[in-house]
Amino acid sequence: MKTKKMKALAEADLEVWNTGNLELYDKILSRKIIRHEVDINEDIIGIEANKENVTITRTGFPDFKVKLNDLIIKNKKMVVRWTATGSNTGLYGNLLATGKKVKISGVTISRIVKKKVQEQWVFYNQAEVLTQLGVEKTLYDQMNRKSEEAIQKDKRVAERIKQAAEEARKEVDKTERTTQKTNQPIENKEDTNEKKE
Repeated sequence: MKTKKMKALAEADLEVWNTGNLELYDKILSRKIIRHEVDINEDIIGIEANKENVTITRTGFPDFKVKLNDLIIKNKKMVVRWTATGSNTGLYGNLLATGKKVKISGVTISRIVKKKVQEQWVFYNQAEVLTQLGVEKTLYDQMNRKSEEAIQKDKRVAERIKQAAEEARKEVDKTERTTQKTNQPIENKEDTNEKKE
């Protein structure tokens, strides 16, 4: 694929983020697109999921803008160094609007297959975003509470499973004892008398 066309792909990707024109993704993304959000260890798979990712960001930051700082193209890969800015005046995932502005820098590596973006690796500092929003401690506390609740829930489930297994074992033992009594041979009285004689 020619460098000029690959550059057009990079610019179209930025346009989606800058304008919210999601229809462009139908043209530039492969159906097999996988976006690896490396810093938060999450994969966004499929065109629709990637559209939703943009929507979530632009809902939280309606004035979201991404500036292209550097573009390196080699073989079937593109490396874009970018800077993003935005004001958090809307709901960002589960976070309420803080009204604060953020500015972050990152790098996106894109792999091109059949003239479309099939895979991306996105590197940026998520902790920096949270720090600028002033919510990292809140998130940390929420995550800790959620983790503790999950641990306690797992313990309760494990205890119920253990109790159910114990009750089932007792029931099996009871059934086996009943079966053994039922299957015991009944002595013939005549045979007993013969033995005594």
